[in-house]
Amino acid sequence: MRYLNYVYDGYHECGFADNIELTLNHPEDLVSLSTRRVKISNINKCVNLRNLYSYRNTYNRDDIVPLKKLRRIYSYYDKYEQNGNCLL
Repeated sequence: MRYLNYVYDGYHECGFADNIELTLNHPEDLVSLSTRRVKISNINKCVNLRNLYSYRNTYNRDDIVPLKKLRRIYSYYDKYEQNGNCLL
């Protein structure tokens, strides 16, 4: 799989639920990723990722450091755990 678009719009009785956590089987093959309300547990292994569209996702600092091949980034309302770093 080279391209992935995943949108999570989970609801519960109090409104929106927290983000869902996903684990990719072959993250090194991924070139383009578009996600909404998701936390990808092994995004640091997406070493060939070039395009990233991210809306209301959750990241750790150690998860985003290895993404050195990124060329296009759209990040909106994302949450960064630990020390508040961002993709840029």
